Amino acid sequence: MSGSKLTVRESQIAIFVNKGKIADIFEPGMYKLSTSNLPILTQIMSWPYGFKSPFFAEVYFINLKQFALKWGTSNPIAMRDKEFGTIRIRSYGTYAFKVSDPVVFLRELFGTNSTFKTEDIVSYLKSMLVATISDTIAESKISALDLACNLLEFNKVCQGRLNEEFGKLGLALTNLVIENISFPEEVEKAIDTR
Repeated sequence: MSGSKLTVRESQIAIFVNKGKIADIFEPGMYKLSTSNLPILTQIMSWPYGFKSPFFAEVYFINLKQFALKWGTSNPIAMRDKEFGTIRIRSYGTYAFKVSDPVVFLRELFGTNSTFKTEDIVSYLKSMLVATISDTIAESKISALDLACNLLEFNKVCQGRLNEEFGKLGLALTNLVIENISFPEEVEKAIDTR
């Protein structure tokens, strides 16, 4: 490995893993790998070989750019309203996220997979997003009329709660847009009338 070159592109980070443990982290740039820039790995691996033997390590490249995706409820969300009783609503919009802590991300989501792509976590994040929005609706006990009139404020509350959940995975929710919440026809007519 000594004398090898490593190129880490802008918006990436490279993490060296040896025997299942994170050993070294490289930010964007070009590196000639040697004992001076792999201090942790070199110290660990060269003891038995008189500090001259090559060693093997896995290198994971994690993309730090922002990803923007669409989301929507696949099934209606049940909502209790004081005036209309239990109603079912649907919602859709967009969200954006990026890796904020590559080490936490690697430990929490990557696990033992040899490759991991954005598509692999999209359905998980979408489920988390829809569940959190549903939970926020239930806990707020906000009426359908107030929800329709205060979508921007509700969006901010949801984004704050989701950021906590995303943070546990080493991710940051950089944007959340609830574009629309659709109500049953009779509720929409009542909202329009008022």
